[in-house]
Amino acid sequence: EFTDELETAESVLCTLGLSVESRDPYTEGHCERLALNASNLGRHLRLHEEEIIALRRGGYLHDLGKIAVPDEILKKGANLTPEEWEVMKLHPLTGENICRPLRSLRLVLPIIRNHHEHFNGSGYPDGLKSRTIPLLARI
Repeated sequence: EFTDELETAESVLCTLGLSVESRDPYTEGHCERLALNASNLGRHLRLHEEEIIALRRGGYLHDLGKIAVPDEILKKGANLTPEEWEVMKLHPLTGENICRPLRSLRLVLPIIRNHHEHFNGSGYPDGLKSRTIPLLARI
């Protein structure tokens, strides 16, 4: 029964992730493609099955925090004001906080938090560089 409840909770979160994607037609199909490509790369790298599952879930959940970003910012595109950009940059932290209560998503949390980090340290939210970015988030 607990496992069923856990799977239901994860399913709801994945559905929420897809609903966020649907707010922006430009990103249509992005989550599914990312989930498929990331999990395939994980298999190719011979990662543990638990990590491959986390990559798939991360594909669906990485932008979940955009649920808190107003439409006028989300749909504006590249011409964000500095203030709007600061709001947008919060979405990885918001997504991480939404998913944190589900212990089964523990491997997914670093993917959600760090999916906008860049190898040169110019990403967000933490400005991580190189190998300090968790492997699953780099994928």
